[in-house]
Amino acid sequence: MPSDTPREQEAEHPVKKHVGWWIGTLSGLAGIVALLYAILGGSDGPSAGEWREKANAVCEQQLSDVNAKLRLSSEWAAHWARQTSTGQATQDDSRNTIHATRSAADTLKYLIGSLRAIDQPESMKDDIQKALNTGSDMTDGLNAAATGLERVDVAEASKHLTDVQAAIGPWQEQMRALRADRCMP
Repeated sequence: MPSDTPREQEAEHPVKKHVGWWIGTLSGLAGIVALLYAILGGSDGPSAGEWREKANAVCEQQLSDVNAKLRLSSEWAAHWARQTSTGQATQDDSRNTIHATRSAADTLKYLIGSLRAIDQPESMKDDIQKALNTGSDMTDGLNAAATGLERVDVAEASKHLTDVQAAIGPWQEQMRALRADRCMP
C-alpha cells in the first residue's frame, strides 16, 4: 500500500533525496567550471588553419582591387616617365599618376589593415607581423613615390617605386611561407 505522507515517503526512499542533491550539486559545479574555462581562456587563440582561412578570405575579397590599382599606378608611372623624358609630360599626366599611386597605396593599406585585424595564433605571430610590415612598407613606398611626383622629383619617385617593386617578392615569399596563397599580388 502506498504511503500517504511525505515523511513516510522519505523514510521509504532516502536514496532519492541524496541522488537529487548530488545531481544538483554536480550540475552547479560543471557550470562553474565551464564559466571559468570561458573566462580564463581555455583556448590559445585561433589555430594556424583558422588564420589562413580568414586571411585567404580577406585577400579573395580585396586583392583583385589592389592588383588593379597597382597595375594602373604602374602604367601611369611608366607613361609619366616616358613623357617626362621627352619633355612632354602635362599636368594631367602628373595628376593622374599621383592619384593612381595614392589610390594603390590606400587600397593596399586597407588590405594590410584587414589582415592585421584577424586574430593571430601565437605560433605564427612573428611571421605574420613580418609579412604585414612588408606590406606596410610597400604602402609607405607608394605614398613616398606620390610625394616625389608632386615635387616633380623624378629621382625620388623612381627610388620609391623601385623599392616597392623590390618588396613585392619578399611579400609573396612571406605569404607563401604562411600558406596564405590567395594573398599574393
